Formats: sequence, C-alpha cells, structure tokens
Amino acid sequence: MNRFTIRRFLAICTVGALVALSAAAIAQANGATKVNLLKDSFGNCGTGANGGTPTGGFAIIHSDGAGNVIAEVSLKGAQPNHTYTLDLVQTPSGESCFGSEATLTTNIDGNGNVNISEPLLPGTTGAFVLVQPSGPDGFISSTPTVPVG
Repeated sequence: MNRFTIRRFLAICTVGALVALSAAAIAQANGATKVNLLKDSFGNCGTGANGGTPTGGFAIIHSDGAGNVIAEVSLKGAQPNHTYTLDLVQTPSGESCFGSEATLTTNIDGNGNVNISEPLLPGTTGAFVLVQPSGPDGFISSTPTVPVG
C-alpha cells in the first residue's frame, strides 16, 4: 500500500468513527436505549422479557418528546426470507400485547429492520418489542422493558 492509500483509509475510518459516536451521542441525548432481542424469551405483557438467549439483533426504544414511543428494530440471523409480526408493547398496561403493529421481512441472510411508532398512552412507564412466534425461532423480545415517557 502506498502512503496515499493508507491516509485515505485512515480518513475514512476516522469519519466512520465520528459518525458512529455522533449517533450514539444523539441516542443518549434523546433517552434512547439499545436492548438485545432474545430468542425463546420468557416474561409477561406487563414487564416484558425476563430472560432468554441473545440473538444478535436489537431494538432501540425511546420516546420522541412529541407524545410517541418509537422502536427501531434490527433482526440478525433470523429465518431467511421470512415475514415476522412485531408488536410495540407499552407497560405496565401490556397494551396490544401479542397484537400485530408491524411486519418485518428478512433478507436471504435472515436480517431485517423496521421502525414502529405509536402514541404514548397515559400511565405508560416503559415499552418493549415482541416478535411473534415464527418457525423454529420461538418468541423474540427486547429486554428489559425500557423506561419511556
């Protein structure tokens, strides 16, 4: 490698690191919390998952300050080319638990992303994402319930 190629590589890495750090800082400033998605999770609709096996996927959950709760969900290594049903559940009410508020179709590698947004209900103190049972994957749910509101 010549000096120009090395400098270009270092410049690209530096810009990438700054963008990643900026995104993390914005997420923290808005109260966003990143939580792992769990396979074969267990818990209840009032509290979310209390345990399970990490999948490599995650959800970033937060309120937007305008009366909405938002979840940015990223499935990783799930069943390829499969459509999952997702639910953003507000706690402690368990609102819409096991409902169908969004769908996500994975690609050939079993990866996919979706954003879910809904009005923040009175009395809501937290939220979690529930991915409905699908094939051999069982339940996948974010944990723990993320404080919002």
